[in-house]
Amino acid sequence: MSNEELAKKIVDLLGGKDNILNAENCMTRIRVKVKDGSKADRQGIKNTPGVLGVVGDEPDYIQVVLGPGKVRDVMQICT
Repeated sequence: MSNEELAKKIVDLLGGKDNILNAENCMTRIRVKVKDGSKADRQGIKNTPGVLGVVGDEPDYIQVVLGPGKVRDVMQICT
């Protein structure tokens, strides 16, 4: 899966751009604050090729683990 495809899939599984309040990245993760956590498909994100994991149990805060280097490239596409 290309970085462009991965970025689109992650955004879709987070409930779409309108559901994303804020997104930032650290060295390995995209940290996302969403409006409505029930619209985010955590299991779908976790099962997406290229995603190493999903962290966080808060309903409106999700961390998508992509790994170093990849996270920066995907984040640039998402924003």
